[in-house]
Amino acid sequence: MTAAPSIADALGNGEIESALKAAAALRPAVDRYFDDVLVMDEDPAVRANRLAQLAAITNELRAIGDFDRLDL
Repeated sequence: MTAAPSIADALGNGEIESALKAAAALRPAVDRYFDDVLVMDEDPAVRANRLAQLAAITNELRAIGDFDRLDL
């Protein structure tokens, strides 16, 4: 994930807004992923790999904050 270093650097410098902007830059790629990829593939190995990719993104974003707590 190419945004990870930008997010980490921004957080390391206490620049939360910059970290959020770096994370927001992922949106087109994540949207495209969900439009073009069947995450819950029939093949267990493919499904596990795709779920691992999503978990990696989630873990990077958790460094910014707990987005589950947002009331949307």
